[in-house]
This record gives sequence, structure tokens and C-alpha cells, in this order.
Amino acid sequence: MGAGFARFKYAGLVLAHDAPEKPDGPLVAVEIKLPSYDPKTGLPPRDLIERVATAAAKQGAERLIVNGRACYDGHLDRNALTAKSIALNQAGRICMSKRLGLRYRNGRGEFGGNALEMEEMMLRINAELVGVALDPADVKRAGADMVNFFARHQHRIDCIFIREWDSVPYAPLVAEIQNRQWRGWLVQSPAGAEARRALARIFKA
Repeated sequence: MGAGFARFKYAGLVLAHDAPEKPDGPLVAVEIKLPSYDPKTGLPPRDLIERVATAAAKQGAERLIVNGRACYDGHLDRNALTAKSIALNQAGRICMSKRLGLRYRNGRGEFGGNALEMEEMMLRINAELVGVALDPADVKRAGADMVNFFARHQHRIDCIFIREWDSVPYAPLVAEIQNRQWRGWLVQSPAGAEARRALARIFKA
């Protein structure tokens, strides 16, 4: 079905080349995940994005994955979403200049209110600059329909995080992945032998 195992590590609060976790194969992606985000954009600071993107590109990474602060908390803050979307497009241009793809990894908040923020974000961000790293566990927690979202936006998703496999119903998503003949990366979180066995069992990879 074309899905593979991603070699992955976290950038976190440090530059990619300083991260303590080392991949056991070719580096595919680097992620920036922070305890708090820029108050104006809801994303990692622009200078951090640029520094990590530069380091990641030097290591041969293909993608930079960023997390952010949700703009939905019972209601959608459209001004905050506008600022976030503009900043994502700018970050996408930075990554493109370094021959990296940029992906946004969702949390629970973006899928609250029937995926209100995430659907609006899909309209506002440039598909040529920013893609999606889908985290189905947080989609489930928000009570949204992960299969429906995937079916409509699968061309913008090339990375799916697989975690909490004992509580997240992945079977319907697997069926849709096979139906769409989706080609992308399955990222095990946390990584390890148990995760690989779970991936092989769930996705028959």
C-alpha cells in the first residue's frame, strides 16, 4: 500500500543536530514541539524555524514538522488563525528555499468543534508550501471524524502518527488508506519494537 516506516527524531527546544535521540537510519523528518509558542503566531518563533530547517537540511532531512497552539477553545479565534496561517505560509517558504517540505502536526484543539480550525486552516494555507502530519489519536480525542478528514485531504497528508494503538480505532482509517492507495509515512510514536509490531499488525505493513 506504499506506507513505510519513517526515521524520525524531535527537535524540541534544541537544534536538530543537538537532539539526544538519533535515528537508526536515514533522517526523514525533524519536528519542533515546544511547551509554549509565539504569542502572535501560535507557532515556534520564526528564527527557531529557520535555524532548525537549516540544520535539518544539512543532515539530509526531507521535511520539517511543526506543532502549534490551537485557535479553537470552544469558539474559533479567527484573528489568531489568520496570523497562524500567514506564519505557516511564511515558514513554508523558508523550508522551500532549503529544499525541505513543511508539515503541520495537529493537536486535539484543531479538531475541536467538528474540526472547525483544521478545516478553516486547509482553506488558508498554501498547499504547495504546507502539508499535514496527521495525528489520529488527537483527532479521536476531539471527537472528530479522522476518516472523513483523511478522505478529503489525503493529497495534503504524507505523514500519519500512529500511537495509542490499543485505544484508537485505526481499522477504518486503514481501509480508507488502502482504498485511496495513499503513499506516505507511518510514524511510530513512541518508537520501538513494540510499536513496529503494532504497526505491522494494524496496517499489515
